Amino acid sequence: MMRMRCIAIRLFLPVVVISAFIFPPISAYSTRELRIENFQSETLVMPDGTIDVTENIQAHFIGGPWHGLYRTIPVEYVTPQGLNYTLFLDVKRVTDASGRTLKYESSRERHYRKLKIYVPDADNSTKTISIEYSVSDALKFFEDHDELYWNVTGDEWDIPIQSASARIILPEGTMNIRANIFTGAYRSRAQNADIEIAGNGVEVRTREPLHLHEGLTVAVAFDKGFVHEPTAASRFAQILRSNWPLGIPIVAFVVMLYLWWTHGRDPHLRPIAAQYEPPNQLTPGEVGTLVDDSADMRDITASIVDLAVRGYLVIKDVPGKHDWELVQAKQDTRDLLPYEETILKGLFDGLKSSVNVSSLKGSFSGTLSIAEGLLYADSARLKWFASNPRNTRLIWAGLGIVVIIVGGVLSLALGVLFALGGTLTITSLSSIPIFIVAHFVPRVHLNIWLLIYICFMGSVRRVWLANVIVHFIVSTVC
Repeated sequence: MMRMRCIAIRLFLPVVVISAFIFPPISAYSTRELRIENFQSETLVMPDGTIDVTENIQAHFIGGPWHGLYRTIPVEYVTPQGLNYTLFLDVKRVTDASGRTLKYESSRERHYRKLKIYVPDADNSTKTISIEYSVSDALKFFEDHDELYWNVTGDEWDIPIQSASARIILPEGTMNIRANIFTGAYRSRAQNADIEIAGNGVEVRTREPLHLHEGLTVAVAFDKGFVHEPTAASRFAQILRSNWPLGIPIVAFVVMLYLWWTHGRDPHLRPIAAQYEPPNQLTPGEVGTLVDDSADMRDITASIVDLAVRGYLVIKDVPGKHDWELVQAKQDTRDLLPYEETILKGLFDGLKSSVNVSSLKGSFSGTLSIAEGLLYADSARLKWFASNPRNTRLIWAGLGIVVIIVGGVLSLALGVLFALGGTLTITSLSSIPIFIVAHFVPRVHLNIWLLIYICFMGSVRRVWLANVIVHFIVSTVC
């Protein structure tokens, strides 16, 4: 028995010894920890309204491996009016305690500016990281005072801050300085810090550590006249810069206005003379399409009346009924335009020689749609428009819908990434000028004044009769 035990010891003892050298204790992996021992901030308020900030962060890196740390600075806020207010932050440099420049990467994450700072040889050491940056629009200007409302530490630390302090230095001679402090998580009203005002400076120091996602905020108010207040134009530019999606509808409007100005306007009117015959032998349907850039029901019904005037059908009043009878009078349609031939065939269905207008309800809509399309095609053939007006409107209306969808998607995506969702919803407003100008963008090539005449039927009586019939057909068929 003893012999077997000795053999087992001889076999496993080398394995245990080698494993102890190869594999470190578990505790060596479980003691990786980062502590912020001290957070010091000095803020210089410059006479031109900018602030220069220097942060000294004393970090204790326990265990490893460590490559550095993150500093997240809140730069995006919401005004009482619901607009974005962006702090435009410019990082000057990042150094260590000896002044040696440290490598860093800057990015935007939601409403924060995130700095990824690389710290060499950080394992099991205490390092001081110094961050210098300036902010051009940190001050707020009111009627009776100016104010610096500054989140000193930020509230995105995933580790406690043992001690935090801040020093705010105002321009020389600044008077009536008042200050207030807040500690804790976002929207906290706790005031676990001491504050001291001396000369043109304000010093603040926390009384106890700041826990996870807690921060220190300082509000300093002072009399006006010691800091240059931006002009109204500068403020407006700042609003546009903070809410750049607001400019998208403006750009869309300018672009669409240009397209209308160059492609959608009617020519200037010349002296108008009354004409009693259509110019260039145009039909009422063509004239109606040209006048309002649209082939609609009134143009089709006017074409029906015109077909009666030209002898292709006869319109009879049905005695005792509020109805009209249409009787085909001419079979030869070779002289008709395609849309006119479609209307005539649709009325009599190729078989019947007469039809009552009341019987067309619900069965003539397909013919109307085809005839309107042919009327648009005829207008484009005559070069009155750069392209088919119906297709042009559909293209621009489709573009407006695409803008709405893209604006919604951007609102969701950028709202998560850059806290711009509320403002980016304004992007969808870009579709409004697109929809508006889409109605006017088909370009008229023929002078419209030539097509305006007061009595293409030849007499007042025929005009009156045509209006009555048009009104009846529209009310019955539609």
